[in-house]
Parts: sequence; C-alpha cells; structure tokens
Amino acid sequence: MVVVISFVKGRRAEHWLEEIVGFGENHDFTMLFDETREVYHAYGLKRDAKASWGAKAIKYYAREFIKGHFTGIYGDPNQLGGDFLVSCAGILQLCHPSKDPTDRPDPAEVIRVAARHEKLDVPSNIISQRHTLA
Repeated sequence: MVVVISFVKGRRAEHWLEEIVGFGENHDFTMLFDETREVYHAYGLKRDAKASWGAKAIKYYAREFIKGHFTGIYGDPNQLGGDFLVSCAGILQLCHPSKDPTDRPDPAEVIRVAARHEKLDVPSNIISQRHTLA
C-alpha cells in the first residue's frame, strides 16, 4: 500500500498525484492531508526562504513557466518538502529531506526501495523510467 501525505489540498495535490500516478500507473495511491503539518514537523522538515528562492529554484520555476507547466504557488512557499518511505512494519526505508524545491529522489529509486522491502510486483518498464525536476 502506498500512502501519499500532502500539506496542500486541491488542484496542487491532484497535479502532484497525477504526475506520480502517471509514472507508476499500475499502483494504487491513497492521499492523506496533514494541514496542521504534524507529520512535516515529526520528520524534521523545515522552512527556508533562502533555499526556497535560490537560483536553482528560480531557474526551475522559470523553465516550468515558459513550458506552461507552472501551476502557481500553493501553501507556504518557504516550506521545504521531503520524500520518505516507511515499510508496513513502520521502519523508515528511505529518508530524503529536500535541500530546495527541486531536490527530489529519482522516482525509480523510490520504487526500487519499495519493491526491495515490500516485495512489490513492479513492472520493469516503471523501474527503468527516470523523472527529474532539475
């Protein structure tokens, strides 16, 4: 079972889920919302205006805007995210707090870690795909 926790409801969360589901369309995802950011704080994630608005992030946003993919800013623009994979036994298998808004692990690596620890049946074409933000 894959559970995605978002801090923003609505179109932004739906857009992110569509992007991920498009990457791993053979999987079911459950999306939960943590608007009080209890999970966010529990994993030690931070707010950082300098990292959120650094040159790398601005360059990424500019490219996305030019491509017509920029969907706007939702929620707290200084909030840095992260990607975590917790096994059904409650063991943290992947921990990736983001250094800036473009810093995300390769989704194929996340799926490999999940498959290795949970014995998921992941099609090889999904594992071989690569998706990057930078």
